[in-house]
Amino acid sequence: MGFNSSAFDNFSEVLNKNYTPLSLKDYEKVKALQISEFMSNENGFYTVSNVVKVDETKRDAFIKDIEKKHDALAIDRQQMNENFLGLLKRDFNTLINYSLLAIILTIIVFFRNFELTILTMFPIVLTGVVTAGILYFLGLELNIFSTVVCTLVFGVGDDFSIFLTQAMQKEHTTGKNELPTYRISIILAVFTTILSIGSLIFAKHPALHSLALVALIGMFSVIVITSTLYPFWFRFFITNRAKKGLSPITLRLLLSSVFSFLYYGLGGMIFSAIGSIFIKNTKGRTLDIIKLILARFLTSVLYSNPFVRKRVIRNTAEDFSKPAVIIANHTSFLDTLAIAMATHKIIYLVNDWVYQSPVFGKLVKALGFYPVSQGIENGWRN
Repeated sequence: MGFNSSAFDNFSEVLNKNYTPLSLKDYEKVKALQISEFMSNENGFYTVSNVVKVDETKRDAFIKDIEKKHDALAIDRQQMNENFLGLLKRDFNTLINYSLLAIILTIIVFFRNFELTILTMFPIVLTGVVTAGILYFLGLELNIFSTVVCTLVFGVGDDFSIFLTQAMQKEHTTGKNELPTYRISIILAVFTTILSIGSLIFAKHPALHSLALVALIGMFSVIVITSTLYPFWFRFFITNRAKKGLSPITLRLLLSSVFSFLYYGLGGMIFSAIGSIFIKNTKGRTLDIIKLILARFLTSVLYSNPFVRKRVIRNTAEDFSKPAVIIANHTSFLDTLAIAMATHKIIYLVNDWVYQSPVFGKLVKALGFYPVSQGIENGWRN
């Protein structure tokens, strides 16, 4: 048996057929190849892309090798996504800073008081610190979605702080305590917010779950801080001081007081360390000059606060040339400074804590001041 003479005609036809290369459009007709995902053409310029998976430790070396030895461009999608996310976070942080500045300026214009602005912003800042700390200890990282929720939480906290400031101001000026009313309103607002956003805690998607968790932590931090710590600080700095007949603590008062105390404390330690060495064996005019210098230092402490008016009323008939006992109402350590303005020829009667003070204890002993807690006789023997 043999083959028919035309048995291989089709095969011969295929071999002898004049073939032409397939164009890109011909390949695009085959949908399974997804040519458009890897090849593109624009104005006769063709680009071909491919996906390569490499080990994380070899990623940088691979990119450098491709760009150096081949006429190709390596695009790291992971790095590109990280760059885009970094730019997004930077822009978002910039917007947060602008909004925070706008909030501060608005509160300053509304209250017209810098100290009230600081007190109002205090719960917001503390809420951010507490929320970030709790997230850190729970091992949760902030993503772009949870960061957006944080801005919502801070905005709610800002509203609550303003409401409480108004309530505390009314209590301070009129004596009427409206804090419970404001507090109940805040609790209801927090409760409704928790129900609306906190329900996402049951979502299976990790992003939604993280968003709800951040919202719950932030809202609970807001309610605790604004309801407890903020009224305490307001009463401490303003209300309770007014009840004692004192002025509220202002920023200027705080800074000037800190400066005066530091000046007094450091000066006292320097005089105590250096002055006590020279005073031990000093008598007569030299001792008188040292006491005069010390008196001038004590006087300078009073004048270290330029915002307080000072007027010295002197008794022209008293020149302190005769021995005498000065009895003063001792309400604070300022009395000692005021008496030092009158004359430097004074021997003070002091308590034991003054005698043992690390600031000016050595100087007090060297100048011969008397500790009178156990009687003048014990002070004389010392």
